[in-house]
Amino acid sequence: SDIPITFLCSAIYLAISYYITNQPFERIVPYFVVGILTSFTAQGFGLFASSIFNLQGTLTFGAIFLPLYAIFSGIFVLIKDTPSMFHWIFQISFIKHSLDASTTAVLGWNRGKMHCSEDYCHYKIPKKFLNTLDMDENFLKSIWALIFFFVTFRLIAFIIMRNRLKNS
Repeated sequence: SDIPITFLCSAIYLAISYYITNQPFERIVPYFVVGILTSFTAQGFGLFASSIFNLQGTLTFGAIFLPLYAIFSGIFVLIKDTPSMFHWIFQISFIKHSLDASTTAVLGWNRGKMHCSEDYCHYKIPKKFLNTLDMDENFLKSIWALIFFFVTFRLIAFIIMRNRLKNS
């Protein structure tokens, strides 16, 4: 139903963003896989939220949880800077797994030095950037986590909607 339009819009966005950032062509397939999987996972999150709440509740729920997912994605707050009892919050953020996988797809796997026209470029070596953000380059772990969230959000939404229809 909405799969073709989600796929098409995601592919257009990913193609444009990949092109304007001048990334090497051989890394485009993993980047697209992560981007499209992230789109469907985020859509599943929306289905999950809308199956629980009415429209206003869904908007409030999304406005509260999506920024939290983003904060604990590993960009705003690094996992190494948080106490160990809060590390689980990073693992339940699908945005963190998407960010890890897309960054690994573009900058990981022993990518060579980046082009830089300045005298000093701190992140000329991509591995240095990945180490700064505490990314472990475990692409498959992140992909499996995204698939898990994709299935879980949709399954919970399906169960809730089935029970609502059964009870009405």
